[in-house]
Amino acid sequence: MTGFFIFNGVNSRDHGIVIESYPQSCHAPRRGTLYEIAGRNGSGVDEDGTYGTYTQPYNINIREGLARRADLRSSDLAQWLTGEPGFLRLEDSFEPEYYRLARYAGPLNIDQIMGRWGRAQIEFECQPERYLVKGERPVDLLIYDTQTNPTGQTAFPLLRIAGSGTTTVTVTNNGVTLCAFSVNLGTGRTVEMDSETYTALITAGQQSDNGYNASGLISWTAGPSDYHLFPELRKGTTVFSKSGGTVTTFELIPRWWTL
Repeated sequence: MTGFFIFNGVNSRDHGIVIESYPQSCHAPRRGTLYEIAGRNGSGVDEDGTYGTYTQPYNINIREGLARRADLRSSDLAQWLTGEPGFLRLEDSFEPEYYRLARYAGPLNIDQIMGRWGRAQIEFECQPERYLVKGERPVDLLIYDTQTNPTGQTAFPLLRIAGSGTTTVTVTNNGVTLCAFSVNLGTGRTVEMDSETYTALITAGQQSDNGYNASGLISWTAGPSDYHLFPELRKGTTVFSKSGGTVTTFELIPRWWTL
């Protein structure tokens, strides 16, 4: 079975390239440092609950050699894969329900066949998370204020609040308060809180303040020792409640992920 991958929004088939066989199913390693304990067998380990990057290989094939020579397609491929820095979106047809953030650093060595076709193994360095595509879809918290984590991995969502006045949001997980905060929406603003980057921005509102830092509009109320946390979607069930103000939009992009 052949397939394809999409990197940074471009489909490999647009370059006449397919994945020629099922790829390895690779997953992130758990971070940890082993140490010896005097007088005891084996090792101890220091862990912080995080995961490292990993390599995802694909065996690719240049199929459309008659339309463009293999060496020219190879150059096109190298420019595409290495043209932009950083970790970019990677999808493939074998796991369509997920996407990952990955980078390709090369090298790219393609075996040519008669100057028309080619074959190679390419390797992407991937971040640990396999994000669920369904986790990109906004959830209307005015209707569905309770969210159950489908993977058990703590997700760091984007919360969007629009309206006027001051509204207070409380986030609880399995009955325990994670955070509580008030947002001043003025006479009409949209505020987005990104739990992944710990940033809050005004994305629409009065006096052309779009794009401005919204941290001055948010005040954290009393709570547990980590009450200043941005909303998180931990294992189990998380409930979002609000009070005060006039809220017209209260939605969440959950960013569910698994390994």
